[in-house]
Amino acid sequence: MFKLDFINNVHWLIFYSVIILSWFLLFILGANYQVTEKSIGILDSEFWASICRPNANLFDFPKFFLMWALMSLGMMLPTIIPTLRTYDDLIKGKIGNRAGFYKMVMGFCCVWIIFSSFASLLQMLLIYLNLINFDGILFNPIFSGIVLLLAGTYQFSSLKDACLSKCRSPITFFLEYGSQVHKYEFSLGLRIGAYCLGCCWLLMLLAFIGGTMNLFFMAVAMLLMTFEKLPDIGIYVTKPIAFSLIILSFIYFLSPLRMYV
Repeated sequence: MFKLDFINNVHWLIFYSVIILSWFLLFILGANYQVTEKSIGILDSEFWASICRPNANLFDFPKFFLMWALMSLGMMLPTIIPTLRTYDDLIKGKIGNRAGFYKMVMGFCCVWIIFSSFASLLQMLLIYLNLINFDGILFNPIFSGIVLLLAGTYQFSSLKDACLSKCRSPITFFLEYGSQVHKYEFSLGLRIGAYCLGCCWLLMLLAFIGGTMNLFFMAVAMLLMTFEKLPDIGIYVTKPIAFSLIILSFIYFLSPLRMYV
């Protein structure tokens, strides 16, 4: 019986392993983890240190991309657990299959990998323009306030509501877009990822305020984005997040006035 349960849930074991591995690698990056001199290749401490503080040139794009990809996977994969559990129920009902589970996750990841590419280029541009430091934090509090204000007001937008309504009702994805067509799960994963991106892209860009390698910020942001997608409590989370971000934006706007007080 135990062996049968393990076989039936191995896809979840792999899914959670990817999340744990992403956070483990993020921990190594964030803490600038030091390993012994015997370590080689990808485990070499100089390799991880170079990713933590890459230069703003095209040769360092892979390092920026790796950092953002790990952030995106570690923070966003937990937010689709309700949707995947809905599909898991379909598997038990002989409607879906484990291969479809993996395809759906792959489609979702593709969206956030593309986002990671654009975020990496944006960070390189901001460093080139001397607007952020090598920790990924904006120098100017006014710019930080603008990003916070945009993120806060976006919480009230119709686009945000439309995307959230899809994410909070996972079964609608399968009722509207499910089919018997081969490989439909991958395209469904892309669609789910697109709605997720519509919900969370500005919240992800708040990393330029909290720090692109700030593990505390990542954990808080992941929890908030996960909570606001839950059907039972999500409606009670979105607006408080909005008001908090707007209030925080004015704190940043007023911070330059302190020197004159």
